[in-house]
Amino acid sequence: MKDQPIIETRKLWKIYYAETQEVEAIRDVSIKIPSGKTTCIAGPSGSGKSTLLALIGLLTYPSEGQVVLEGESTSGLSEIFLTKIRRKKFGFIFQSQYLLPHYTSLENTILPLLAQDISYKDATQQAIAVLEKLELEERVNFRVRQLSGGEAQRVCIARALVTNPSILVADEPSAHIDSRLTEEFLQLLLTLKEEHQLTVIMASHDPQIIKIADKEIELKDGAVKNGLFSKAT
Repeated sequence: MKDQPIIETRKLWKIYYAETQEVEAIRDVSIKIPSGKTTCIAGPSGSGKSTLLALIGLLTYPSEGQVVLEGESTSGLSEIFLTKIRRKKFGFIFQSQYLLPHYTSLENTILPLLAQDISYKDATQQAIAVLEKLELEERVNFRVRQLSGGEAQRVCIARALVTNPSILVADEPSAHIDSRLTEEFLQLLLTLKEEHQLTVIMASHDPQIIKIADKEIELKDGAVKNGLFSKAT
């Protein structure tokens, strides 16, 4: 279908249990993510942005509701199958970069490919090609701890793109860089989005990021703003 969203959530809930307390992290969220666009999930700290992003990226199971990917519900799928979907469809940039500081740029970038049916030689060539595209050809064999903040962020992007995903998910991508590097990151991201025909989904309260988004979804207390619900008992 022409205008079908690439991802849709239907009455999505995520509930955590802390001792005897029930925490509703996501409450009755129904949203549509357009294909080939940049969507920003905005809201203050604690509003549920990262949790919703994890649900959209199939990194965690909802307590109730559905995540629909390309028209197909992911409900009931096994973790093994969800892992295969994540590896094929998604690239992730995490808030805590999760780069291995004593490993090189190349070694960090190549990691997602090691779980795929690809030779180490081909994986290395693929990783180097992505690093070169991000102007890191002179930093391929530098350890992450030797890189600047902007260079480390580009390694995160390289790692996310090395599997040729169709959906790029970024959680607070400007959290560890200043406004100048954020601007550079966003310009690079928009260029890559067009070149690779990516759907980009970011969670952030950073005005610089919200400004460049094609669509903004604002959360408050785990629900879409102006659409707050109480869970039926």
